[in-house]
Amino acid sequence: MGKFLAKFEEFLIYGIFFLAPLAVSSAFPNPFLTPKLAIVFFGAVLALLVKALRIIVEGKLVWKTGKFDLPVFVILLAYLISTVVKTPNKMEALVLPGTGTLFIASAVLYFLANQIENKKSIVLAFVFSGLALAVTSLLAAAGMFEKITQLPVFVRAITFNATGNFLDSALLLLVTLPLSVLVFTRTAAIEKRVFLAAASLIIVFGLLLSFFKVLPGKSTAVPMANFQTSWSVAFDTVKESPLLGTGPGDYLGAFSRLRPISYNQTSNWNIKFGGARSLYLTTITETGLLGAFGIILLFIAFYRTISSRPKNPEVWALGLLLALFFFFPGSPSLVVILFALLALSAQTKNLNINFISRDQSASRVPAFIVGISLIVLAIVLIWQAGRAGAAEIKFKQAIDSFNQNKAQETYLKAAQAINLNPRVDRYHAFAAQLTLALAQSTAQKKDITDKDKETISQLIQQAIAEAKATAALNRQRAGNWELLGSTYRSIMPFAQGADVFTIQAYSQAIALDPVNPLLRVSLGGTYYALGNYDSAIDAFKLAVIAKPDLANAHYNLAAAYREKGETQKAIDEIKTVLSLVPQDSNDYKVAQSELERLEEKKAASAEVPTDQGENLTAPETVEPALEPKLELPQGATP
Repeated sequence: MGKFLAKFEEFLIYGIFFLAPLAVSSAFPNPFLTPKLAIVFFGAVLALLVKALRIIVEGKLVWKTGKFDLPVFVILLAYLISTVVKTPNKMEALVLPGTGTLFIASAVLYFLANQIENKKSIVLAFVFSGLALAVTSLLAAAGMFEKITQLPVFVRAITFNATGNFLDSALLLLVTLPLSVLVFTRTAAIEKRVFLAAASLIIVFGLLLSFFKVLPGKSTAVPMANFQTSWSVAFDTVKESPLLGTGPGDYLGAFSRLRPISYNQTSNWNIKFGGARSLYLTTITETGLLGAFGIILLFIAFYRTISSRPKNPEVWALGLLLALFFFFPGSPSLVVILFALLALSAQTKNLNINFISRDQSASRVPAFIVGISLIVLAIVLIWQAGRAGAAEIKFKQAIDSFNQNKAQETYLKAAQAINLNPRVDRYHAFAAQLTLALAQSTAQKKDITDKDKETISQLIQQAIAEAKATAALNRQRAGNWELLGSTYRSIMPFAQGADVFTIQAYSQAIALDPVNPLLRVSLGGTYYALGNYDSAIDAFKLAVIAKPDLANAHYNLAAAYREKGETQKAIDEIKTVLSLVPQDSNDYKVAQSELERLEEKKAASAEVPTDQGENLTAPETVEPALEPKLELPQGATP
């Protein structure tokens, strides 16, 4: 029984390393990331379960220790403690983006992989995984999947890549290629060498395709944060929370709060990144100095390993991946490979813990206690993760129903997702937007009855409750407060007091994302709608300061100046708009038309333009949609 469990554990780990880079599923909202996290997590837990059964059956624990144990343990500890103590919403560390789950489970797999007798077979798992990745990418690029209607839509695309993007596949295949060559050199059989040579050639073609797809200017090129911004966010995070950082899964919050204003002058200014340019900077941002200490220990251990084994190919493959992480972000596929290569490169020695005395008279109780404890832990983890996974599936079904205009089914599936896992803010945000859309649809009826008014009131209250839940689940996330602000903004035509709550929510969002000009435009638009032009001008001015080349900020500022009667200032802002937008665009025509109106009338009573361009949108006034307006309950405050 013990031998069977040992062999099963061994093949289980091989399977995890093979599937982790390849797993995709249309059952989840994120068809690339979530399946990979599921493979790594459930695989690690199942391997622990098998290990527990072996301890009970054999009455002993044979544990191998390696040179990378200390740095891996420190990194595991950093992610575990930081998840518990720092991450505002634990579901972001554990489910999506799941950084905490990824690193903790991968570290567990490292320790379990170290126990395998034949670790060299892990290399084969990588080679076959890289081969499968290259083959599927090449077939997709050739259009072979397009006509197979049984495949999910995202798989049939010619840009399909199992890792999720071509940057990750390029890095993965770059690391896999020397490993495939290594297996080739270690193989004596002619037929196997021919197969491995062909596999290596296919991997090369897949690598070339991936490199071609990530060239600048390609639609498949992956946007990345620049080093200056990544350094700034990491440095300021360590100043705020030195030991544990901002928490795994919360890089987006740190990025929104701490990115420098110079970022607004980059081409990616409107993108909020969930990771730094370098994996190490992401780790330092999320886990602080404790994570940085683990990285330092890792490089010290690597230096000692390569010094003692300078000709070992696995060590050089590890060194290549460690070097790549200085310049590129990590992904689930690459992080799993990192910990697997650490296990491959580690020289191990046995540590025998025998729970039975030599004369066999002692009880098996200690082994039973240890084994049962691990089994109980595994069952609890599987149960909790299973509910989280089921919630993600229900949420995906809600999104699909929404896209098919099935309102009732969408509402039901979203409610089921929330019931399964009420701690995920994404579900509540979706529910808030859904119920708000239903309220607006009902309010658009020509003849609104008292029953309709009651329905609208209930839907508005529910939308507010869901939006508030979204903000409450992660009060450090600017996007959640922005959603709450936009929810209040949308019900201003229906309900009294919504304007005050809108301003409060937007102000909190700005406090958490201070250099975002779009939030200030939204706040200024709210003031404009209320006729508070002085406050609107102040908000629009700050938007212009945050991003001087944002044409829409100048356009909105011009509208506020115009309504206040400061026509010349409005003209100056419109001229700035004309200098920022392309002359052959609709935006230019809109701005030119507004300039002509201002110059002709030279009066503060000029009408608000109703035409809009491609990116220029004038602030809107609020017209009551219901008379009289609904009164919001006291609990509707942010």
